[in-house]
Amino acid sequence: MIKKMLIIISVLTFLLGCTSGPEVVVEERAQPSSPPVLGEEDSDDGPSVLPLPTGAAVEVHVLGKQGFDPSEFTASVGQEVIFVNDDAKTFSMTFVKDGSRKFENSDLTKPGASYTHVFKEPGVYQFWTIGYGVRGTATIQ
Repeated sequence: MIKKMLIIISVLTFLLGCTSGPEVVVEERAQPSSPPVLGEEDSDDGPSVLPLPTGAAVEVHVLGKQGFDPSEFTASVGQEVIFVNDDAKTFSMTFVKDGSRKFENSDLTKPGASYTHVFKEPGVYQFWTIGYGVRGTATIQ
């Protein structure tokens, strides 16, 4: 009987040594996600375009009959353009993109105050004051 038990124990030990033991699961590590692409975001309509980061605001001084300082400037889409009223009269600005018939008018801006405008599309824009009719040009990239 002892001999049978030793044989059974030997066989069981042999069989246990031949098995691979408990199953080891190796999980794949998630790869770091790539940084988001500027100008894209998830939506059902596909990527949408966001304004690129822009620098400091562009400042344009309204000088009444003398025009603007500067009278021409370049800015980025989404960048603020501040029109400072250095004249003694209240003004209103008008903006129109070259080739368009759509005008956009500013609020009335009192002497010493300013009006901030943000161009939403690239292109070349003409702008002027209603009171004096002097013109300026903005190139928006």
